Amino acid sequence: MKRSHGPEHFQRLYDASADPWDMASSRYEAAKYRHTLDMLECRRFAAGLEVGCSIGVLTRRLATRCETLLGIDIVEAPLRLARARCADMAQVRFARMQAPREWPEQVFDLVVLSEVLYFLSAADV
Repeated sequence: MKRSHGPEHFQRLYDASADPWDMASSRYEAAKYRHTLDMLECRRFAAGLEVGCSIGVLTRRLATRCETLLGIDIVEAPLRLARARCADMAQVRFARMQAPREWPEQVFDLVVLSEVLYFLSAADV
């Protein structure tokens, strides 16, 4: 049975590159972000959660739809970049958490899990 990837896996990726998936420059990622926002239509959300927010590229776009938004990631390195990217957005917070072992004690009306699911075991999903 496949196990979820732990923090050490992601730490190695971020040690090798600040943006290991080219989230800030990839055409694929840009299209995925547009599609994600299109699926939300014009809806607004009181509280959003983005699991696996990485460097905060999608987070910044989701924040325009949320009164509050929490982005979480398993290691600190991408969160530093995400905080800088969203520094002008008072409604956005970030936290280091290992989902699903650690989960915010809050109710959300929007939860976004994207490719982070590839890195979780079936049991953790």
